[in-house]
Amino acid sequence: MKRKLFVLLCLFGFLIFSLVGCQSSSAATDYPNRPVTIIVGYGPGGGNDIAARIMAPYLEKALGVPVVIENRPGAGGTVGVTVAFHAPADGYTIGSFSSPGYIQKALGQGLNLGWSLNDFYHFATVTAEPRGLVVLGDSKYNSFQDILDDAKARPGKVTHAGMGPISNETNFYLQVEEQYGVDLNFVLYPDTNTIMTALYGGFADYTFGACERYKEDHEKGDIKVLAIHAPERHEYFPDVPTFKELGIDIPLDSASMRGYMVRKDTPQEVIDIIEKAFQNAIRDDPKVAEEFEKKVCKFVWKGGKELEDYIKGQAKLWEEWIPRLEKWALTQ
Repeated sequence: MKRKLFVLLCLFGFLIFSLVGCQSSSAATDYPNRPVTIIVGYGPGGGNDIAARIMAPYLEKALGVPVVIENRPGAGGTVGVTVAFHAPADGYTIGSFSSPGYIQKALGQGLNLGWSLNDFYHFATVTAEPRGLVVLGDSKYNSFQDILDDAKARPGKVTHAGMGPISNETNFYLQVEEQYGVDLNFVLYPDTNTIMTALYGGFADYTFGACERYKEDHEKGDIKVLAIHAPERHEYFPDVPTFKELGIDIPLDSASMRGYMVRKDTPQEVIDIIEKAFQNAIRDDPKVAEEFEKKVCKFVWKGGKELEDYIKGQAKLWEEWIPRLEKWALTQ
């Protein structure tokens, strides 16, 4: 009797396991059958928001379901990533990130985020907007050397407006101070809009920010881009030297890369469907690139293993630099 009961229990357990497995497989192969949400960790109207909204109608055609953009701003994109992490790993919630800030926050600042870079599969980035040294058109500075000369003549008076404390801006600021022996005044601001307000208000002298958005202003003379952090001169700013040309080597990639990801434990067949939709509808449609260039910045695609390797490589570099930046932040 006991043996029969044991056999029956085993059969019942196997049946339940099989049913659950079938339901899970069916749910994955039936994907998608309801709206898909892209979480944007920034407010409406910014570059990350506009990029997602440009892509949404193209993705809707590829997936056959509505694509909803949900803004969850806060903590420099961290709130949005956290929301995406806590959503079910079923492909109906796609997270977005803005690197290198995303990498910086995942690795440092003493934050107990509950997630790490390894919890996500990063399948696409659609921009790589380089950073540059930006001043107003009527600024007395016409070159990087002008800023260095003024900083040497007026220690602690030349103001660098930036975000931080663990950021591209603080990294650049400290590297310039150390390499050239100057004393700069770094002032923290919460976002790009307030940085530009500070520049226009005369409260800051320059910033180190994503610069493709200033193409027209640079051409009109309202904004001057004095140097650019890129492997070679940018087609938007052919008259502007790279920092490497000027003798300053910044090892970390500071380009603003807007990307998309899902939880790594999402069923592989669902990941494949999402990845293929992004490739066919976004990467391979020239109309998307045209819209990006008009409304955000140049469209630059990176995906698959190339993107995963890139994030791992940048994370390794930032692991070496973040303790140094955190130490500086404690003195402010």
